[in-house]
Amino acid sequence: MQCQEKLQEFFGYLWIFIYINVGLFSHKGSLLFDANTIQQGLECA
Repeated sequence: MQCQEKLQEFFGYLWIFIYINVGLFSHKGSLLFDANTIQQGLECA
């Protein structure tokens, strides 16, 4: 159950991540932060 909640959070983050990076592609700080979040999501899956 905990994992399912994390996956929902992960996909929510992914959507926001893609949306923001389309507009602010040069912002490398957010890329590093979201790479961490994506790794957690993949571990969960």
